[in-house]
Amino acid sequence: MRCFIFIHGHAGSVGQAALIAKTLFELDSANYKVFVIHSNEGLSALDSHILLQQAHFVVHSIKHLQTAYKINRVTILAHSMGGIVARLVFTLPDYVPGSIETLVTFATPHLYPPVSIEQDMVQLYASVNQFWRFEFSSNVSANSSLVFGDLVVVSIAGGLRDLQIQSQFSDIGSIVPSTHGVSVFTSGIPGVWRDLGHEGILTCPPLMEAVAQSFLKERGSRQERIDAWNWNLL
Repeated sequence: MRCFIFIHGHAGSVGQAALIAKTLFELDSANYKVFVIHSNEGLSALDSHILLQQAHFVVHSIKHLQTAYKINRVTILAHSMGGIVARLVFTLPDYVPGSIETLVTFATPHLYPPVSIEQDMVQLYASVNQFWRFEFSSNVSANSSLVFGDLVVVSIAGGLRDLQIQSQFSDIGSIVPSTHGVSVFTSGIPGVWRDLGHEGILTCPPLMEAVAQSFLKERGSRQERIDAWNWNLL
C-alpha cells in the first residue's frame, strides 16, 4: 500500500488533485491511495501563519495514515505554496524523520516567496531554506541526513507560461543535492515538451502520466529512485 497526500497551494481546492489521483488510480488501483489536504482555499501566499498551521495539520495527517493503513511512510504531492508547506513539515518538532518517502512539487517557488509583502513570510522562507541546506551540508560525508534519510525531492516547473511565479525559483539545486533531488521544466519532459501555466500544470495528462510512471518505477535504493525520475523526466 502506498499513500499519497496532495497539498494544494494559495486559494487552491481539492479538485486540483483530480487528474493526478485518476492517473495513479488507473495505474494501480489496488495499491495506490490519494488523500487531499483541504485548507478551505486559504491564502497561504500572503500569510506565513497559514503555512505553519497547514504544516502542523499535514504532520497529524501523516500519523493518522500510518496508523490507519499500517504504513511507515507517505508520498507528498504539492502544488505551488503547498510545496513550501511540505518542506516546512520537516522542520517541525513533532515530525517523525523518515515519514515522507518522496516529495513531488508542481510550480512551487522554493527559493523566494512569490509576494514579499509580509516580513514573517520572508523570514519563514529564509529559515526553511537554511534548515534544509544545513541538514544536507552537515551530513554530506555520510551522503544522508537524520531528518531527510533517503528522501527524494522532485521539483517540476511550468516555465514561461506560468505567470504567477518565476519558474527559476522552483530550482532546488541550491537546496537539495543531486543525490536527493531533481529539478525539471515541463518543456524538457518527454511527451510534454511545452511550458504550462500555473494551474494548467495539474491538468496536463502527459505530465501526470510521466509522474505516475515514475512512481511505478521508483523502487530500490535512493539512487535507483533518483535514476528512475531522471529517466522519465529528463
